[in-house]
Amino acid sequence: MKIIIDGNQITDKESLFSLLEKTLNTPEPFGHNLDALYDILSDSGDEITVIFKNTDQLKDSLGSSYFTRLSYVMRKAGATVFEGEEKEESMDLNKMGKERRREYLSNLNKQDKYKALNEIIRNARCVTFFGGAGVSTESGIPDFRSKDGLYNQHDVQFDAYSPEYLLSHDCLVREPEVFFEFYRQKMDVRGIEPNKAHKKLAEMEAKGKLNGVITQNIDGLHQLAGSKNVQEVHGTTLRNYCMKCRKEVPADFIFTSEDKIPTCPYCGGMIRPDVTLYGEGLPDAAWSNAMKMISEADVFIVGGTSLSVYPAANLVRYFNGDYLIIVNMQHTGYDRYADLVFYDKIGEVFSHIEL
Repeated sequence: MKIIIDGNQITDKESLFSLLEKTLNTPEPFGHNLDALYDILSDSGDEITVIFKNTDQLKDSLGSSYFTRLSYVMRKAGATVFEGEEKEESMDLNKMGKERRREYLSNLNKQDKYKALNEIIRNARCVTFFGGAGVSTESGIPDFRSKDGLYNQHDVQFDAYSPEYLLSHDCLVREPEVFFEFYRQKMDVRGIEPNKAHKKLAEMEAKGKLNGVITQNIDGLHQLAGSKNVQEVHGTTLRNYCMKCRKEVPADFIFTSEDKIPTCPYCGGMIRPDVTLYGEGLPDAAWSNAMKMISEADVFIVGGTSLSVYPAANLVRYFNGDYLIIVNMQHTGYDRYADLVFYDKIGEVFSHIEL
């Protein structure tokens, strides 16, 4: 349904609501009640497009503050709202000041946000993606800090230890049997498949839109989906090496070894995963490559992370490009700095990206 509200024809609130009642075919008048208008639009079940023409006249007739409230209510009710001709559907975001742009984007309804996301990606010179555990939860891998996450799973066998300790360097060297028992039970991602988000990122890279992925995840699903440039700032479960001779062993070595403490077939030393444990520094190459990627980007998409795990969360601070986009189920401490924020599953949001 399309509603055209022309300032040359609307002279006051009476004429405005007469038009709305006629167009929406309401059973009874609803006066000047914007709450009632919101309910009607929300419950209509139709895709509604509202076009305001000659907006200066409308603001004069209705009052500027009332016009702003009217537009806001319509957007919040799910209508797609254009100020001006319909051809202005894609506002030139780059011509707006940063604060004006953030205000404009924050007031969009969900469908308009998807359109804005596609416009930003379409016009981008270089996009970088930084992701956390929420990217892989849709593949069935639990995250760490949510109510159903790994840190909130109570297992009598490990209740005497904190999850941070069980995944620490101290645990690995002091109580390796405990470390490897926990690791084998909780970190085995064999048989897990990439989801829509992984696949969309691989497609974006293949089509030259994305310069790569920076991930806190250790599951290797980005590569399995086809991504080529993946910087794993917390390492990966798909690489293992001997702590004594440094030689690598197959990806599933720890999970298939019958020894409680997996030992090197070359020298007898202890095999460990190439994962960044608590108490260890991040891999230098992945970190420096990640910072370089971010410095090249004019669009930085952050997804599936609360941005509460440091130092990886500090990567957002290195971005000086045009658009910061955050996709996460919960609020993050960086939302106020973002141009576009989606509180939703990343697979759902990325399924709306059109390349």
